[in-house]
Amino acid sequence: MEKIIIKIFLVCLVLCVICSNAESQIYYGSEYYELGYPIFMMNYLFFAEDSLVRTEIYIQTSNEHMQFLKRKYYFIALYEVELALLTENRLYKRIAFQDSIVAPNYSSTRASSPVILQPIIIKAPPGDYIITTKFVDLDSKKAKRLSEEIKLPMFGEEEYISSIKFLKGTGSKNEPYEPVISKRYFAHDTTLYLYFEVYPPMGIDTLNVSYLIINKKNKTVFSDSLEIHGAHKIENKVPMNNLEPGEFDLVIQLNRKDFHYTKKDNFTIMWSPMFQIKDDFEVIIKQLGYIASETWLDKLESASDSLKFGLFQQFWKEKDPTPDTDRNEVKDEFYRRVAYANRHFSGFKEGWQTPRGKVYIIYGHPDEIESHPFDMDSKPYEIWYYFQINKKFIFVDKDGTNEYYLYYEE
Repeated sequence: MEKIIIKIFLVCLVLCVICSNAESQIYYGSEYYELGYPIFMMNYLFFAEDSLVRTEIYIQTSNEHMQFLKRKYYFIALYEVELALLTENRLYKRIAFQDSIVAPNYSSTRASSPVILQPIIIKAPPGDYIITTKFVDLDSKKAKRLSEEIKLPMFGEEEYISSIKFLKGTGSKNEPYEPVISKRYFAHDTTLYLYFEVYPPMGIDTLNVSYLIINKKNKTVFSDSLEIHGAHKIENKVPMNNLEPGEFDLVIQLNRKDFHYTKKDNFTIMWSPMFQIKDDFEVIIKQLGYIASETWLDKLESASDSLKFGLFQQFWKEKDPTPDTDRNEVKDEFYRRVAYANRHFSGFKEGWQTPRGKVYIIYGHPDEIESHPFDMDSKPYEIWYYFQINKKFIFVDKDGTNEYYLYYEE
């Protein structure tokens, strides 16, 4: 039975890949990019430096979006960056350089983990600018360009807090701090690091600095404060033990009797199976029950805490269609479907526990959905068609509560 379900799951996964490759573009960040072109995202951080603004520019890509050449003992991808800062239609600063990304083996060239290139530093007076960036894969000769308007603030007059730098790492020699330019952490990360600078207005020396982390339910889940004197560089670490996956607002406040200033930013903690292993392994087992054999379920249910993670990894390793890469496409697709089910089918139960969620997780997105929410002579119902595997499911909302039950399967 497990083999049949896994085969269906793999067929659906392949179909998803084929369908997605039929499109000429994919979505990444806030821009559309054509397939086959290098993909990158950027982040700008602003800090005061004397009378100028120091802009730190971070560019992020990943190995899988670059073309590598084989050398004797390693693989290498060569790239070029051209960046121009313009003001009032004239060039203020131009920077161009070439560099490389080195991978020790072929599987590393397909890695999807973020690669942050060397930061670019530009110092310029406050004001409005246009920044253009060209990123070139020197082997494929393909390039992508971005053009954005940016405003360099007048610190100490218009704004009193720098950009907030989100970091990960321990700060040690072996694991230095690294910017998280996407501001996305994973639930199995343990600590979130923050760095920012405070520039009090003229005539004010002592300030109370407080920062709050607020979840989407408007509940403060972390707070801290300190007193500073004059301009100050602040580093702080936030334990993530009590932060569940989701979106959060970071609120930094400067307060004195006659002065109040607030700066906000946001970040996301992404759900991951590792969080579920730590938090509720029973849920992991129940989810895997959709595709795992009884033998595997018995192993997982009886495992001691010290063996849970290893067995979980082993289960998915056996399903990995590309074991030479760091990505397990079947695992990624499975948990993408779990997340989709939770977003779209949750009600009295989490979405993955509902009939529609179960079918979606096993078979993927239907080829066609007939939705009948307002038919006069029947209760709301949906018909899901999977033409490639010749299956049909009918779900009915019997009680009018948006809880759909499986009424018929063919």
